[in-house]
Amino acid sequence: MGVISLFAALINDRHPIITIRGGGGIGKTSTALKVLHDVAELGRFLAIIWFSARDIDLLPEGPKSVRPHVLTDKDIAEEYSHLTEPAEAQDKEKKFDSIEHMARSMTQSPLGGPILFVFDNFETVRNPLDLFAWVDANIRNPNKILITTRKGDFKADYWIEVSGMTEKEADELTNSTATRLGVSDLLTIDYRRDLYQEADGHPYIIKVLIGEVAKANKLVKIDRIVASKEEMLNALFERTFSALSPGAKRVFLTLCNWRSVVPKVALEAVLLRPDNEKIDIEHAVDELDKSSFIELTQSSEDKMLFINVPLAASIFGRPKIDVSPMKPAIESDTMLLQTFGAAQLLDVKHGFKPRIDRLFRYVAIQVSKNSDELDKHLPILEFIARKYPPAWLMIASLHEESGIAGSAEDAKDEIRRYIESTPKNVGQNDAWEWLSRICLKTGDWAGEIHALLEMCKLPEAPLLLISNSANRLNGLLGRRELSLDSGEKQIIVREFIKLMEDRLGEANAVDFSRLAWMCWHLQDRPKAEQYTRRGLEKDPVNEHCIKLARKLGII
Repeated sequence: MGVISLFAALINDRHPIITIRGGGGIGKTSTALKVLHDVAELGRFLAIIWFSARDIDLLPEGPKSVRPHVLTDKDIAEEYSHLTEPAEAQDKEKKFDSIEHMARSMTQSPLGGPILFVFDNFETVRNPLDLFAWVDANIRNPNKILITTRKGDFKADYWIEVSGMTEKEADELTNSTATRLGVSDLLTIDYRRDLYQEADGHPYIIKVLIGEVAKANKLVKIDRIVASKEEMLNALFERTFSALSPGAKRVFLTLCNWRSVVPKVALEAVLLRPDNEKIDIEHAVDELDKSSFIELTQSSEDKMLFINVPLAASIFGRPKIDVSPMKPAIESDTMLLQTFGAAQLLDVKHGFKPRIDRLFRYVAIQVSKNSDELDKHLPILEFIARKYPPAWLMIASLHEESGIAGSAEDAKDEIRRYIESTPKNVGQNDAWEWLSRICLKTGDWAGEIHALLEMCKLPEAPLLLISNSANRLNGLLGRRELSLDSGEKQIIVREFIKLMEDRLGEANAVDFSRLAWMCWHLQDRPKAEQYTRRGLEKDPVNEHCIKLARKLGII
C-alpha cells in the first residue's frame, strides 16, 4: 500500500509535494496516519499540521456524512493561524491576512523547524486545482505538503498509488474481522479468494461483505452483497462521478454496461466511429484511471492495454445507464463491443489477437449474408488496424472473399498498408507473396513483379526465391506482357540482376541461365554470354543454358 515509499519520500529533501492517490475507502488516510506516526518519531518535522476536507466517514455500520473541516484556502489559512497563534494576529490595530501568513510559512517556517502540511481528502475542497497551484507556488523544502485524494490530476507532484490491499493483507483483515464477528468457520478458502478478487483489495468493502455474512449467518453470493449496498456505493463513487467530464462519464457507463475486460483499442474504435459524437477517449480513460473508476492492465503478449471496471464501480454505474439520455448510444456501442467476445483478467496474458480474431469472424459471417455489411464495419476495422497492423491483412482477406467488384484492388491496398506499418522481415514475406498472387490473378503484371522483387530484397531471402522470381520476370518479358520501354522497368530488372550477382557462389546452372536471360533482355550481350558460359561450366548439358548459348551463337 505504498507505506515504505511514502516514508522514504517524507523524510528525504526532495519532492516538496507528495500525493497519496486511490479510490474512496481504499486506505489513503490510514496509510498516511500510519506513516506519519513513524515520521514523527524521527523528528524530521517540528510540526505536522492536519487539514481535513473529509465529507464522509466510512463506518462499519455504513457511510455517514460529516461536515468538512476546511473547504477553501481561507478556511485552511484561518485554521493554520488558529493553531499557530502568530504574534501579528494579536495586533488589533493591524489587518491580519491569514492567507499571506500561511503562504510565508510554507516558504519559510516561522516555528524554528520544518513543517509538514497534510491535506486529507483534497478533492473535496472547493477548487482543488487552484488550491494545488497555490501550495505548489509557495511550498519550499525542508517544508513539505502531503495530500490524500481520490483524483490525481495535479501537475509537478510526486504521487504514490494506494490501489488496495495485497492478498496477504486482505487475508489478515478477513481473519481479524471474521474472528471479531464470529464467522471464521463459515469462510471457505474459495470464498476468501472470491472475496478478495471481487472487492479488488478494498478494505472497507471487505469489512462490509464479511458483515453481511455475519448478518445472514451463512455465505452469501458476493456480487449480490455488493449490489445491495447502494448507500455504500454512492458514498464511495457519487462525488467522484459527478466531477467527471461528459466524455469520461460516457466511457464509464459504456464499460459498466457489459461485465467484461475490454481492449482499449476496441473501446476507441467503437466510440470513435462516425455515428458517435467526438470524444477524447485518451483523456477520458486517463481521467477514469486517475479517479479509480477503472483499472488498466497491459498484456505481456503484445503490450496492448485492457480496461477493467472493478465490480463495485460497475454496479454503481449500471443504474445510471437507465436514467441517462445516452442510453440508446451506450446500448449500440455495447453490442459492437460484444463482437470482440467476453474476456476476464486472466485472458489479458493472451493479448489482443483472440479478441480481434473473434471480431473478424463475426464480420465475415455478416458479410457472407450481406456484402453491404463490410462497408458498415470498415471504419471500426480500419481504426483497429492503425493501432494493430496485423488487422490490415484480415481486412484484405474480407475484401478478397467478398467477391464485390473492385474488392481485389481494395485487398491489395490493405496489404500494402500492412507492409507500410511493419518493420522489414516481420511477417512481410507472406504479405508480399499474397500481394503478388492477387496481382497475378488480376493481370497486374507490374504489381506482381514489384511484389516479388520486394520479397526477394528481404533479409535471408533464399536464392531459390530470387531465381524463381527472375524466371517469372523473364517469362513476362519474353511474352511481352511486360515492356522495358520505361526506365522504371529497367531498374527492376537491374535490381534482380544485382540480387543474383550477390549470390553467385550459391548458383547452379539454372540460376545462371535465368541471370543470363535478364542480361539479354537488357541487351547486355557480354554479360549474357559470360553467365551462359558459367552455367555450362556448372552443367554442360543444361537445356536452358544450351538454348541461350545457341541464341547467342557461342555454340
